[in-house]
Parts: sequence; C-alpha cells; structure tokens
Amino acid sequence: MLSDRTWEDLEREVLGREFGRCFKQRFQCEAAIARFDGPSTLIDFLHDPSGDYAEKDAALRALLRAFQAGGPRRPALGAFLLVILRPSLKAIVGSKLPEFRDIEDLWADVCWAFLETAWCYPIERRPSRVASNLKLDTLNRLCAVQRERSQQQGALRELRHAARRETQRLESPPGDATTPETTATPGAEVTAEAVVRACARAVQEGRISEVDRLLITMTRVYGRELKEFAREQRLPYEMAKKRRQRAERVVRDILQDRPPA
Repeated sequence: MLSDRTWEDLEREVLGREFGRCFKQRFQCEAAIARFDGPSTLIDFLHDPSGDYAEKDAALRALLRAFQAGGPRRPALGAFLLVILRPSLKAIVGSKLPEFRDIEDLWADVCWAFLETAWCYPIERRPSRVASNLKLDTLNRLCAVQRERSQQQGALRELRHAARRETQRLESPPGDATTPETTATPGAEVTAEAVVRACARAVQEGRISEVDRLLITMTRVYGRELKEFAREQRLPYEMAKKRRQRAERVVRDILQDRPPA
C-alpha cells in the first residue's frame, strides 16, 4: 500500500531542490504557474478550498500540457501530479476498497489509471473543472479496467476448460469411457500450453493471423491488458477486441476438435 510514509517520501522527492530548480526553468513562461515560488506553494494553492478555481484550472492545464509533451521523459511531472491529486485518489481507493482483497493492487491500479487519464486528458476540449474531471475520468478508467479484467478471466477460464477437455481426449486410451468430470485435471501449465498450441495450429491452417494469435496468447494466457497491447500493435481497441473474439471461436473449435465452419 502507498502508506503515509511512502506519500511523504514521494512528496519530498518532487519538492526537492533539483525538481524545484527544473520546475522554475520549465514553467518560467507559464503565467499560471510562474507566479508561485515553487512546487510546494503551488500544491498549497491547489489544495486550498478557498482558492480561485479558474486559476487552479489554468495551473493544472499547464501541468498537463507539460506532462503530455514530456511523457516518460519527465516522470517527475507524473509524480508531481500524483501528489497534487492525492486527496482525490485516496477518495477513489476508499470507494473501491470493498471490491479488492489486496489494497496494494488497488493503489497500483488507481495510480496507473490516473496517469493514463492525465496523459490522454483533452485539455482544450475540457478546460474547466480539471481536478474534478481527472478524478471522475480516473474512476471510470479504473472501472473499465476491472470489467475488462473480469471478462478476460472468464474467457481464459472458458479456453482452459476447452483445453482440459482436449487434453483429456488425447490422453484417454481408445475405448476409455472416462468422462471429463472423472478424469484428473491437468495442471495450469498444461492448459496454457494447449491454448498456445491451438493458436499456433490455427495460424498454420490459415484460420487466424499471427496478430490474432498474439492477441489471444498475450492477453488471455499471459495477462496483458488488451487496450495496452492493442496500442502497441497500432490497432484500434474495438477492432482488436472483435478480432480477438473471432479468433477465440476458431481456437475453441480446435480445442474441441470441431471441423472448420
């Protein structure tokens, strides 16, 4: 869990002398931020409930522009945004905690969802109520990730069941009347291997493409997020989702020894 001490360490790092110097250089031409002495005074202003909301929006817009322009090259700005939005993130964690067994996983998901939200936030289209929008968008992104993860787990269970049936069929001697319910269940590694083999066979037979194979194996077997993997493959998310669904039908047919339609 991101304990109070962890947050204090993070805040100490982003408010340190080196970041403070870079902060002043980076934002010296940003009127909405240049008027502050340093990062700490800006945080105090943004956390002050009596502060001017238009000025807060202007400061947050400037920070988001810098973060989106720098991305991975400026991780300190991401950490700075986390510190600024910490009260909102803690509220999200508090609202979602009953659904999670591991609070460390929850915090990791919340922080990731926030940074993804900040990276994609449409600054020009939504210039006002920036802090509130970031909180709501982070919560929505977190819920979407949870739904997708649940769907992936369900689809992977279905593939594993099919793989188990296929493994049992291949390992049963001729004339053996043992049913899948009474046959010993193979280990998870065997099941995953069967899915990978079925995907490879589908590619060899020309029934799915190599990209489709990767969409299944990387997201269903190895647990990658579909949205993230689709972005790496330069595929629109909805297209990747539909391609994976079509390819999964082919893989299930192979695992269940059905002829091509």
